[in-house]
Amino acid sequence: MEELIVDVRETIKFFDEIPSYSEKQATSVVSVTGEDLAAGCFQRYLEKKEGATVCIRSESVTTGKRKGPRLDRWIVVDWPDGSQVTFQTEIKNWSAHAIGGEILPLNISAAELRDYKKKMWEGLWDSDDQSINDYDHGKVLTRMNPPDDLAASRILPLLILWTPIAPESEPDSCLFKVSTNPSCGFNELWVFSISSYLRSIRKSKICLRMPIAAKRLQILNSLFQLSD
Repeated sequence: MEELIVDVRETIKFFDEIPSYSEKQATSVVSVTGEDLAAGCFQRYLEKKEGATVCIRSESVTTGKRKGPRLDRWIVVDWPDGSQVTFQTEIKNWSAHAIGGEILPLNISAAELRDYKKKMWEGLWDSDDQSINDYDHGKVLTRMNPPDDLAASRILPLLILWTPIAPESEPDSCLFKVSTNPSCGFNELWVFSISSYLRSIRKSKICLRMPIAAKRLQILNSLFQLSD
C-alpha cells in the first residue's frame, strides 16, 4: 500500500487552525507524514492539472560532498510535450504550530488570504537580490548532485511549503516560479504551497501517494492498538 486517504478539511484545520486535540502534536505528525504529504500534493497537482507524469525518487539529495546542505526529494516531472525537469526539492512544513505562526481559519476570506500570502512571500524573498532571505529555505538554491541517470535532465530548485504563500502578481496560485539571481547557478525557483493547494480542492477526501508515511503507519498499527 503506497496511497493514503487524506481528509482535506481536517488536514487544513489541524495545521492552520490548531484545534485543541492538535496542541503539541504537530511535530510528531509531521515527522511521520510531513514530507510525503508535501510531495504527494505536488504530484497530484501536476498530474491532475498539467497532465504530467511525476516520479518521486528515494535517493538522497546532496552536493555529493561529505559536508554541506541536504535537501529532501528528487522529483522527476515528464511534461505532456515530452520535455523533462528534475526538481531538487526542499520541504518545509512550518505551520500555525510553529513559533510565531498565525492561525488561518479554513473559512478565511479570499482578500485576507491573499494579504497573508503576500506578507509571507515578502518575508521570504529578497526582490532586490532575487534570492531567499534565510539559509533554511535558501539552501534549495545550492546545486545538488543528481543520480547518474538524471545527469542529463534539466535540474531546477523547488521549495514546497505548508504555509499559504504567493507574490502579489499571482495571489491565487499554489504553484508559481520566479526568476533568480544567476549567481546561484539557477535562472528560476519554483514554489508550491500545500495549504493553498488543499484549500483549492472541493473534494472532502483525496488519495495521495505517500509510501514512506504508509509504511510508518503500518509499523505503528502493528506495534500499538487502542485498548477497549
